[in-house]
Amino acid sequence: MKIMKTSLILFMVFFATISAAQAYSQHFAADGTFTNVQGMFFTGHQAFLDRHEEIFKGMLRGTVLRQEVVSLKFVRPDTAVVETRAE
Repeated sequence: MKIMKTSLILFMVFFATISAAQAYSQHFAADGTFTNVQGMFFTGHQAFLDRHEEIFKGMLRGTVLRQEVVSLKFVRPDTAVVETRAE
């Protein structure tokens, strides 16, 4: 029981020290690209993280993202194109 309590506390401390944007962007590729809902184009993990830090502190503060996979197609064994519906 004591180990479980300690693990839970460490888990909570870890997540308290990272921002929502850091958690959201943790798997974004170093050379990834993305286009936001306003059509602005960004390249790289740091740009993705910076933009989402700004968004999560502002207009999306306290919101929840839900995504549904609409289609998933593997174009190579290690590469897939995924289309999602988000709300």
